[in-house]
Amino acid sequence: MSGRGIGRGRGSLLPPNGAGSGSLGGGRGRGGGRGVLFSSDHFVLEDDDEAEQETAVTGFQREREDATPSQSDSDEDDFISQFRKLHAPRTTVSEASRSTTSTGTVRWSGRGRKPAGAAGGGVLDLVDNCYPVIAETPSPTKVYSSVSSSSGEELSGASSGGNAVIVKSGELGKNVSMCVNYIRLEHLEKDRGGVWEYHVDFDPPLGSKKLRWSVLHSLVDIMGPTLNFDGGSKLFLPFELRDGVTNLSTPHPADHDDTVDVVIKHIKKQELEESVHFYNILLRQVFRELGLIEMQRNFYDYKNIFQVPEHKLEIWPGFVTAVEVYQDGLMLNCDSSFRVLRTDTMLNALDQMMYTEQNEGVHRYNARERFKEYALGKVVLTKYNNKHYRVDDVDWESTPESTFTQMRNGNPVQVSFIEYYRTNYNVIIRDSDQPMLVTRGKIKRQQHASNWSPPENILLVPELCFVTGMTEEITSDFRIMKVVADKTRIPPLQRYHALQAFIESVNTQPKVRSIFEKWGLRLADGIVNLNGRVIGPPKMILGGNAVVLPQGGEFNRDLLRSQVLEPVPIQDWLVVCSSMDEPRAIRAIQNYGQVARPLGIPYKGDPRIIRVQKNRPSDFREALVNNIVEGVTQFVMVILPSNRDDLYRVVKTVCNHELAVASQVIRGQTLNDERKVRSVMQKVALQINCKLGGALWTIRIPMIEKIMFLGMDVYHDPKRHNRSVTAVVASINVTYTKYYSRCIFQQQQQESISSLRPVFLDALLTFQEHDGNGAFPDRVIMFRDGVGDGQLELTRQYEVAQMLSCFQELGIDPKFTFTVVQKRINARMFLDTGSHIENVEPGTVLDHTVTRRNYFDFFLVSQLIREGTVNPTHYIVLHDNSDIKPDVIQKFAYATSFMYYNWAGSIRVPAMCQYAHKAAGLVGQHIGREPSAKMNDKLYYL
Repeated sequence: MSGRGIGRGRGSLLPPNGAGSGSLGGGRGRGGGRGVLFSSDHFVLEDDDEAEQETAVTGFQREREDATPSQSDSDEDDFISQFRKLHAPRTTVSEASRSTTSTGTVRWSGRGRKPAGAAGGGVLDLVDNCYPVIAETPSPTKVYSSVSSSSGEELSGASSGGNAVIVKSGELGKNVSMCVNYIRLEHLEKDRGGVWEYHVDFDPPLGSKKLRWSVLHSLVDIMGPTLNFDGGSKLFLPFELRDGVTNLSTPHPADHDDTVDVVIKHIKKQELEESVHFYNILLRQVFRELGLIEMQRNFYDYKNIFQVPEHKLEIWPGFVTAVEVYQDGLMLNCDSSFRVLRTDTMLNALDQMMYTEQNEGVHRYNARERFKEYALGKVVLTKYNNKHYRVDDVDWESTPESTFTQMRNGNPVQVSFIEYYRTNYNVIIRDSDQPMLVTRGKIKRQQHASNWSPPENILLVPELCFVTGMTEEITSDFRIMKVVADKTRIPPLQRYHALQAFIESVNTQPKVRSIFEKWGLRLADGIVNLNGRVIGPPKMILGGNAVVLPQGGEFNRDLLRSQVLEPVPIQDWLVVCSSMDEPRAIRAIQNYGQVARPLGIPYKGDPRIIRVQKNRPSDFREALVNNIVEGVTQFVMVILPSNRDDLYRVVKTVCNHELAVASQVIRGQTLNDERKVRSVMQKVALQINCKLGGALWTIRIPMIEKIMFLGMDVYHDPKRHNRSVTAVVASINVTYTKYYSRCIFQQQQQESISSLRPVFLDALLTFQEHDGNGAFPDRVIMFRDGVGDGQLELTRQYEVAQMLSCFQELGIDPKFTFTVVQKRINARMFLDTGSHIENVEPGTVLDHTVTRRNYFDFFLVSQLIREGTVNPTHYIVLHDNSDIKPDVIQKFAYATSFMYYNWAGSIRVPAMCQYAHKAAGLVGQHIGREPSAKMNDKLYYL
């Protein structure tokens, strides 16, 4: 192995990505993009925050989207007016059940829930003699299925797999004509027989889908031409075979001197609509007939690849699809998708690093360490089976000549990787001396903390692994990113035409159409048209009692013309920088004082400048530890000479874990342009005010109840070295400006959380401490991010139950709604003006036709974008004990999307979810341990 790379020189050196580095459009990393109002403090004005919301235009990479002003709703449709409509007619309560303040404000007295006398109807009182406060009237009971009651039991006795259809639609807002990227699957015959499901075993096992397909097609005389096989073990037939177990034998397609035994076992009979898996397999046949290839369950057109040779990139256009039975029947969800691939392999990168080692010496450049650092966390494509794998390790002891055990004719046989790939995929491995890449298998969803066990390892050959995604060097290149964005960030009209072209291809090509017709099906001639609603934004309250109605989902200009809502005086702070950056630091300090006062932030003195002589992590650590005085120093601003993760990690660990002081990190390059320094420091001043416990603005929710909003998200280490981090963020005052934040660690890649009870208890007790009357919240709304469809029941079983147990322990019974927030969806909503297809506006809600049959759910677009097609967010009410009205939960979701202090406008998810995402990312990527408890009531992660 030591001699590898001599004379090779293939490929180019691909520098390793830092932890959390971004790819196209980012995602959860710190990927490149355009500046936003309040970006992460590590990249002020340089990189996108997730406040600029994502749109899924690639299979595994997503774009960031900006927010811009547009025409707002009329006053009749604003937040308060719609709540008045929702709760009319009004009723009153007796004087004994309320207390009146000196200003005429009517509020409930005492702790906990409001008096029983108020429960009968909607109660409208006035706060500050101007704005209504409304106690919600319960809506009539409707059929629930997977939504649980306060006792944890299923409402109406229906399970998530039952036939009960939940219809929960709102009424408020203006109606708009829309179309969505759903296509109906229609039955040609009303009385269709059904489908028989079988399980297929092959002996010897066949590692290639092509070989398994070839074997089954050779048995067409027995099974007929109409069969539906998933390439693995599931087979669907339109009739029942004579025997429950059918044993067959056929020549081996890759070795005609050998045979393959096939065992076909009957599983069950289903109606056509009962087997979603059947339809997804059928679609694979459709796309194969259309000439597309499958990659990670999506389909791409290899004939129309766009090449970017200067960076060894390929952009593959295609489609992402899924078939489900929705509220209004069986439909195909289809959307345009793009895949960005690299044309070089992992072996190319290793060869280049080995070549560099030979020329620069092992002591200066350790190729093995560099390659391992480069490889970990990479997602690679193996084109022989079009599958993707994440690299978790490098095995230097194994090579393609290494052997493993394979069963043949019931007997164990030792097979080398070279032989395996030649036999199963007809692939010749040319380099027998390369190491092997290690990837861990996926953890099964049903596994839990009590019975979790590590998955088995899979070995991959670097020569056959093509790198996906883009390096940080590429994402920082504006020109190449513009080329990529021009091809992937497509507008609604282009996306609409792609869908119509797909439908036409299926319905006009006889071979493709016959795939559906054999099973008595056809694709509708167009996508689904329907009506949606646009709900109005909440009123924003700024400093000086300024009231603003956001225009098009943003109020940046209003904010900068006003003062902050709750300023924190600046008295004692530090600036740490290198000697080279000292002139930039002085310029930044001068501008800080100039911008703070107009924002209403008292500025009482310049900071001390601490100079770091060398740019080593230990030097920055020493400067922080020796100069920060706990309880005296309010915050420290650190100016870094470059984008180095090791320096950033030291600063955040010392400040957030050890010394419990707010910190702001800025790259020195950000302060180079004197014309932009004032704008940069204006944003920094606003961020610092939040990190010190202040508030920039709030929303007015016209309900008399004391509401606690919670957000929760999980960060998973992409390299799978560290434990996953769960963050919980809860509002702890009635104006939603103070937050409790807590991060806990859990097992790797575990999404469902089993240790939340202490966190929930602490959040509720903290709310009680901040309440003037020492009361707990009357209503608790949880927005849970990061839960996939397959984890909904597990989440309800563990996470909802833990919150309910907290209420029981405290002896309270608040109204409680647990809502799952899904961002990574393929649903699209287009505004149909009659003459044009365009993006829907912020506040657009869709809660019928294409929603789930057995869940209370809805789609909401809360953000505005400038480029590409807007992505809605999917909300699923997993538990509710108050029979909350759809209009109310939709208003809550939209209103809280305006409370993210890094963006003066609405974002794609409720602010509490975004705060939790930021906290989990900071702790998981950089700090690696739980922050100090003294930071729990601060937004230290902004």
